[in-house]
Amino acid sequence: MKEKTRIERDTFGDIAVPDARLWGAQTQRSRHNFKISNERQAPELIRALAQVKRAAATVNHALELLPADKTNAIVQAADEIIAGLHPDEFPLVVWQTGSGTQTNMNLNEVIANRASELTGGERGEARKIHPNDDVNRGQSSNDVFPTAMHVAAADGIANTLLPALKTLRDTLAAKAQAFTDIVKIGRTHLQDATPLTLGQEFSGYVAQLEQGMRHLAAALPHLYELALGGTAVGTGLNAHPAFADKVAAEISSLTGLPFVSAPNKFEVMAAADALVHAHGALKTVAAGLMKITNDIRWLASGPRCGLGELLIPENEPGSSIMPGKVNPTQAEAVTMLCCQVFGNDVAVNFGGASGNFELNVFRPMIAHNVLQSIRLLADGAQSFNDHCAIGIEPNRDRIDALLNESLMLVTALNPHIGYDKAAQIAKKAHREGSTLKVAALALGHVSEAEFDAWREDQPLLHLCAETVSGILVDLSGFRSNKMLQSVLNDTFLRALKREPTDHTPVWLMRQAGRYLPEYNRIRARAGSFLALAKNPDYATEVTLQPLERYPLDAAILFSDILTIPDAMGLGLSFETGEGPRFARPLRTEADIARLAVPAIDSTLSYVTDAVTQIRRALTNANGQQRVPLIGFSGSPWTLACYMVEGGGSDNFRLVKAMLYQHPAWLHRILEINAQAVAAYLNAQIDAGAQAVMIFDTWGGALADGKFQQFSLAYTKAVIQNLKREHNGEQVPVIVFTKGGGQWLEAIAAIGAQAVGLDWTVNLARARERVGHRVALQGNLDPTVLFASPAAIRAEVRSILDSYGDQAGHIFNLGHGILPLTPPEHVAEMVDEVHAYSRSLRV
Repeated sequence: MKEKTRIERDTFGDIAVPDARLWGAQTQRSRHNFKISNERQAPELIRALAQVKRAAATVNHALELLPADKTNAIVQAADEIIAGLHPDEFPLVVWQTGSGTQTNMNLNEVIANRASELTGGERGEARKIHPNDDVNRGQSSNDVFPTAMHVAAADGIANTLLPALKTLRDTLAAKAQAFTDIVKIGRTHLQDATPLTLGQEFSGYVAQLEQGMRHLAAALPHLYELALGGTAVGTGLNAHPAFADKVAAEISSLTGLPFVSAPNKFEVMAAADALVHAHGALKTVAAGLMKITNDIRWLASGPRCGLGELLIPENEPGSSIMPGKVNPTQAEAVTMLCCQVFGNDVAVNFGGASGNFELNVFRPMIAHNVLQSIRLLADGAQSFNDHCAIGIEPNRDRIDALLNESLMLVTALNPHIGYDKAAQIAKKAHREGSTLKVAALALGHVSEAEFDAWREDQPLLHLCAETVSGILVDLSGFRSNKMLQSVLNDTFLRALKREPTDHTPVWLMRQAGRYLPEYNRIRARAGSFLALAKNPDYATEVTLQPLERYPLDAAILFSDILTIPDAMGLGLSFETGEGPRFARPLRTEADIARLAVPAIDSTLSYVTDAVTQIRRALTNANGQQRVPLIGFSGSPWTLACYMVEGGGSDNFRLVKAMLYQHPAWLHRILEINAQAVAAYLNAQIDAGAQAVMIFDTWGGALADGKFQQFSLAYTKAVIQNLKREHNGEQVPVIVFTKGGGQWLEAIAAIGAQAVGLDWTVNLARARERVGHRVALQGNLDPTVLFASPAAIRAEVRSILDSYGDQAGHIFNLGHGILPLTPPEHVAEMVDEVHAYSRSLRV
């Protein structure tokens, strides 16, 4: 069947474009003219270009250069691309014009056609949004493409590669600490050398990774400088004088990274030095990873005829012909990808050196190689961590045997008998196949007592404990262990950081609540739910109740999701059998005009007082805390649903009507809510919350596109304004969107450390979809807890098996625990999570 087409037009005339596609004439011509290989532009670059287009439209509107209706449509279309929608609309290959013009126009055309559809218009020549005049206003491919390259590279390094390297670094640091007492033979020139400990050897790997991370961090400030605003040759022709600075600030707000307008547009457009520099750091990291993984595979060689000092995990059969082999496949994969990065570096260097006059015309190739290197190194480091490094164990018998056979221990005798006599002992032992001690005594150079005493007196080994403990201090600014050392069970926090744990941590949404008899007793004593929630003493007691029953790995603050709108003066109450009600819901423009961010310190001090009190109650006399404490809030959208509806709702009729009829009203509510939620969570962090969770309970009620615009964008705004550390400790963020499975990739990209999943999402596929960008939390159907203990255990095992043995899983329910849940069934679930997950790690 012949493909249906439409006619589009550019300066070269008419051309037929597939009617099902959003692209236009210039994209179609590029497809025809550049049928070269099959490497398409990286998804990271397409996403960055969409962010640039979104930011440009927003700024052009602020400068009164683009009307509101066109701006909103362009922003919504760009948001869809940023969220990963329409991937097939970007078919162009890397090997095209060196400025990336055709890919820039691909974005312009797709956004223009999609924006036209969103405003009720058509695709093609009759569209309401113009790709050049509207989407590309104030821009040139010559400044757009280098800007997107910097945005994509900086985001990849900061948010994907550095976290992956940190995970591997922390795993190797833990191994170094565990191996402090294992003395082994050292090797130089592939020959036996003097002893060291296995911990010291691994500490070198840790330091090497830290150095690489420092180099990457040093490259980021140069990538933060953006070319946008330079237009064609760097002069800014056709761009508003304020455009460059404003659009850099807008991109910074979108991404959460500190982008600025480049001080000299001529340099950043004519050259690619920032990317050459950054790729040099990537090459350095590759060199380090290649050295580390090569060492580990050599040390694991054997099992009987190699070095055999390390034991590595058995992930798959090693040979199609030789049974029983355990090949170092993860190390081999890393060494191969490191070779690719080395090759990419050569290409990037040539490309960076090949700019002529006012424009570098190797940009698509440079972008392809830089982004591939970032992706390879991040995925490789995470894969090696999860499937090899975590499972490395010492082969103590082999290490001891090789140590005792080594002639280099004779070095310990040097200070006492001199080099020449020590060499005679070594040569005699080697020639006769005897031990050093036998040779030394036969030559008469030492007595037996002297040999034993001098051999044991080796100061180099005494340095080990200090060396290894030193590597656990945050020398590079990426980690501090002060807080983790004070938490007796820090499994939950380590899982959030995708670090290895000896079991899967578990806690429950609504773990303190109506299913517990002790909760109902204290609820009756308080007199009402609000009286219970607003009393720090009661809140502390309720928070601790589930911890007294179950060995949970985290506590979560007992409070209510609607504390913020209550503090805004909307008049919260709870009617028996009906749930929450607001006396003053937001229904008119005048209602919204009165809305303001509440003074958190005064209106919600009962919450922060409870956080402080709970932390104190969790801590013993020695200053050690039982488990971490989680703070929380509803998302801006979820709060808005209650605020507009006046309470709970089955269909969200009122808030959705406002969304479609008066979107500006709803945006105003969401802006205020986002500011309030960020301030509220920051206050909880200051009071002692060690992680925070954002509950987007009603995000799944929105249509695709509307979710990104009215829910996800404001949750992202909250995260961008959160304190990411407190007292030197990272404060991880978890985002849970009920019904949000279809947008998982987009949710994982907004800056949270973990994404909560409801029970409708397949956990294994979720892991595949987001890779190692975030930890995952979930996702047992809460109704399973009404089944038999055997059924509960089976479902728990199914979820743990689905996730596999990778780091970064927190077990939880797929939504809050239900009121009539049998408490003893919760005990079955918690015990099975701990026991079975431990068995998977053996």
